[in-house]
Amino acid sequence: MNEAAKPLTDIKQRFAMDFLDVVALKLIQVKPRWGYEIMAEIKNTFQIKIGASKIYPLLGSLEANGFIKSRWSYEGRKRKKLYEITPQGAEFLESVYNFLKEQVSTHELHKRILV
Repeated sequence: MNEAAKPLTDIKQRFAMDFLDVVALKLIQVKPRWGYEIMAEIKNTFQIKIGASKIYPLLGSLEANGFIKSRWSYEGRKRKKLYEITPQGAEFLESVYNFLKEQVSTHELHKRILV
């Protein structure tokens, strides 16, 4: 990795760790996934390893809050819990996106500084 790319990689990793719920929810929004698949995608995308002891409680919390729902799926003889986003989860993601977009918007930043 070149030196110019390192700060961006660091930000991406920090974002993934600090907003793991948002990252997991976005991955589930793209397509229904099971826990192991979410962990693998986070590792591939952000170069950080998230263990089962972190992802499964997080998925349980997202489900308890109504952002995702789960169902058992079979792949051959193997049973897997598949997670899907709910309308409430999609609304939450949209709210987070709008908030983050507002925070990095130059126009919004200038309004807050000048007020």
